Amino acid sequence: RGILVYVHGRPVENRMGTDAMTGACRGVTPAQRFPQAVLFLELPGSQIDVNVHPAKAEVKFADEGAVRRLVKAGVARALTEAGIDLAAVMPLAAQEGGGPPGRRPRSDGEDPYTPDDVPFAVGPRETMAPFPRAESREEQISFSAEAALPLYEERPWEVRGQFADTFILVEYADRLLVIDQHAAHERIIYEELAACDGERRAPSQELLLPPLVELSAAEAGRVSEMLELLSSYGFRVETAGAAAFRVQAVPEFVEAGEEERVAAEVLAELARIGDDAPLAQRRHLTRCAIACKAAVKAGQRLTREDLLGLVRRLLASPNKATCPHGRPTTAELSESQVRRWFRRS
Repeated sequence: RGILVYVHGRPVENRMGTDAMTGACRGVTPAQRFPQAVLFLELPGSQIDVNVHPAKAEVKFADEGAVRRLVKAGVARALTEAGIDLAAVMPLAAQEGGGPPGRRPRSDGEDPYTPDDVPFAVGPRETMAPFPRAESREEQISFSAEAALPLYEERPWEVRGQFADTFILVEYADRLLVIDQHAAHERIIYEELAACDGERRAPSQELLLPPLVELSAAEAGRVSEMLELLSSYGFRVETAGAAAFRVQAVPEFVEAGEEERVAAEVLAELARIGDDAPLAQRRHLTRCAIACKAAVKAGQRLTREDLLGLVRRLLASPNKATCPHGRPTTAELSESQVRRWFRRS
């Protein structure tokens, strides 16, 4: 994975160390991409077992949980110092750029959300095939949104339209920014929900005709344990029998006419979360499920006001580079690259 681990200056193999490093970066790196890092650890000798491997190339730690937390805290601090806000708390001012996109029919072309997509599973993944190489580095389309996006807040930018009813085209200076509208809206919703993990609760809209959602007995048992968490995110769900739930309210950002679908799909996703999942993971998975199901979809036509609102709110988001699953929200294309296509100087 490109992660080197050193203990007291000696290169070693330690699966926990690489997994902790990878896990700390999940959600801020694209899906199925892994960070490159060199990890230096210094621990008391009594906390290290070097007799795991004959050549002492592999080590174990007496308290792997403590070391894992140490690594994650260090990586989080480094990412924060680099301008990546892992706290995922969206300022209220970020919402002033525009309301949720308009009330329009959705398409079913979007990839379904699954818990396997989220940044909590630790273990080997199949490596995604790389993009085809361009003739030179200057001709490659940049996906380095982490470095580029802050510039858009300082320079004039203009929404030029929507491409394939899926991508938002934004011009600024000598570049064209292409934003995936679904990924961008997912990130916006996720950040709004993350701000409601404390005493604050997401605004709700009461439903005139509360829909009934039926699940299996096992699924209903798991969902019942998460009703309080759902309420902090704007849902009001009540039990209506042994394996059924009545949805009385949904978050304000859910589009009109989509309330029953979003509620049913969110409850179905929550039913798949393991009973032993820690609270932090449950919160993350719940926010991911709601964001995925409530966000605008690929193939959904948006008005200019909708496009402007999405762009403004994305630029105000602290973790604007990726969606909650780690997919890029943006790519950019330079004017010089387009000129080279047409052999213009």
